[in-house]
Amino acid sequence: MDYPDNTPRVLPPVTLDNIGGNHVILKIAPNRYVTYAHLQHGSLKVHLHDHVHTGDALALLGNNGNTTGAHLHMQVTDRGSMLEAEGVPFEFASFTYLGPGADYELDKHVIVPWTHSIPAGDGVLEFGK
Repeated sequence: MDYPDNTPRVLPPVTLDNIGGNHVILKIAPNRYVTYAHLQHGSLKVHLHDHVHTGDALALLGNNGNTTGAHLHMQVTDRGSMLEAEGVPFEFASFTYLGPGADYELDKHVIVPWTHSIPAGDGVLEFGK
């Protein structure tokens, strides 16, 4: 898959084939997969059967598939499929919550460190640098 990036704020026709745009699905354990979707056109840095490690870059953040703006859709599931899988609970070891995505402004946000948790809803997060 190599979908072009969308025009910002314009939702293109969405199908079951392009709903996640450019995406990567990693198997992280038996019956556990992580999907990273809406990745920038032409930026994938991993290939089928590559082994990846914490901190490896997979791709750049993009705006393709079922989206009107650049963001990362991440989900943990029980199967290696975007649509034919069930979500499973997970938590991040640590991150900084910067505020809700719908109202996020770069220079006007809260900074709240969280540990062993998952953010609620539409949050903007920052991970260790």
